[in-house]
Amino acid sequence: MTENQYNLILYIPLIFNWITFLFSLRTIGKNNTPSYMNGFYLYNLVGISIVTIFLFSHTIYFVNNILILFNFSFLGYFFLRASKKDKSFNIASFIFILFFGLTIFLLKSRLYEYPMARSVSGISGVGELLLCAYYFINSFGVKNEVSLKSEPAFWIALGVFVFLLFTIPLLLFDHFLHTNLDEKYFFRLALVYPFSVLIFDCCFIKAFLCTKKLDNSIHKVSE
Repeated sequence: MTENQYNLILYIPLIFNWITFLFSLRTIGKNNTPSYMNGFYLYNLVGISIVTIFLFSHTIYFVNNILILFNFSFLGYFFLRASKKDKSFNIASFIFILFFGLTIFLLKSRLYEYPMARSVSGISGVGELLLCAYYFINSFGVKNEVSLKSEPAFWIALGVFVFLLFTIPLLLFDHFLHTNLDEKYFFRLALVYPFSVLIFDCCFIKAFLCTKKLDNSIHKVSE
């Protein structure tokens, strides 16, 4: 598989990104939408920008840096907001601040140029994964008023968790793999990324559909 063929496959998650964005618009102006879901339409627009930049240019370093910081900040803050405050909340907050500062430091240390920017993205992804794990531990450790399957945050976290689990190793060792693997094997391995994006987007769509179910349940109670 050549780089051009791989880039062509990346159009598939880009299409799914647009579909997810359209579903995210359903949450705008809905009184029943949990407060932690506000702004996800903006997050999905950023996701579209990330894939688009990856497709068409590896040299827009400044924009790439902004996207890495935005992605970590948005998701990290989301997991903190969606979690109920417990004894571990301060630890989770410390992890958020630590990885935010570490990401800024690395992006300012000449590690932002492609392909090293992938490694920085992988490091920030480790922080996201830890905060995602905190959300799961927090959610399963307390009594919830509604089933987790009906909770939008659960599906967001599941999508992020699966995506990071598959892509972090590729991001952290991207430079090593790109240098030491034959090109055809590298791009075969890199197919993990677009398929993990599909899982990510499907979970997000499910989350936005859950907000509609919450809306319907509220109307039934009011009636």
